[in-house]
Amino acid sequence: MGRLFIFIILILAIAANCNRKSTPVSPEETIEISDSLKGISGLTYWNDRLWAHNDKEDRTLYTLNPSDGSILEFFELEATRWPRNEWEDIAQDNKYIYIGDMGNNERGNRRDLHILRIKKEAIKRGELIVDTISYSYSDQDHFDRLLPNTTRFD
Repeated sequence: MGRLFIFIILILAIAANCNRKSTPVSPEETIEISDSLKGISGLTYWNDRLWAHNDKEDRTLYTLNPSDGSILEFFELEATRWPRNEWEDIAQDNKYIYIGDMGNNERGNRRDLHILRIKKEAIKRGELIVDTISYSYSDQDHFDRLLPNTTRFD
């Protein structure tokens, strides 16, 4: 009975939030950033820096000054280890930074989906230790080349 009660309260809270009117938000300040960051698709904050990456064909992880957006440092990932990339997002936990190399909207038939996992302690020592978590969609059973943005696996 206790779990059911908590579940019902949770559903009611979600429903109440769905009915709220949105509040407009306006930026207080904007800054120019480097042309090197032409297609940022991932951004996170760690170790007093913003960590960012571009979407496609750039294998660089950038650190930015959060005050002015200037590039403080950058880490190049090996092109030979990851010959193709389409980075879509970045996340972190206590030990790692994760980059989702899962972009699949060109043809919807990518088989080499993976998440790059970068050890934070190694970054602090000036190293870049990266391993890969590979995955696939269990319900993707064909890999025919399709038109852009036409599959559920984009």
